[in-house]
Amino acid sequence: MKIKITQEHIDSADRALANFTPVCMACKAVWPLARAHTVLGDLYLDGIAIKLPAVVDVFLRDYDEGQLVKPFEFKIKVPLWLRIKLWLNNPSPHTRGTTCNS
Repeated sequence: MKIKITQEHIDSADRALANFTPVCMACKAVWPLARAHTVLGDLYLDGIAIKLPAVVDVFLRDYDEGQLVKPFEFKIKVPLWLRIKLWLNNPSPHTRGTTCNS
């Protein structure tokens, strides 16, 4: 699944909160009702740990240290059952009408 971090996500994030990182904000743009937070290289979506690519770890470290970060995209592997659950539970126009194998 491709996740796109925009400048808006970066600007609206909060360094002090694990559930308001730019990564979480990008996930919430796709799944507005999902519980998302990041901890030590993992993204937790509704309590399920998903390993983040190394480039995301570097991005989050730089962000936490107050360095300039730029928008980018990355891919994560979300189990099919979780994609279906998130898709069914989130009335987002970004997910409705899409397939669960993106």
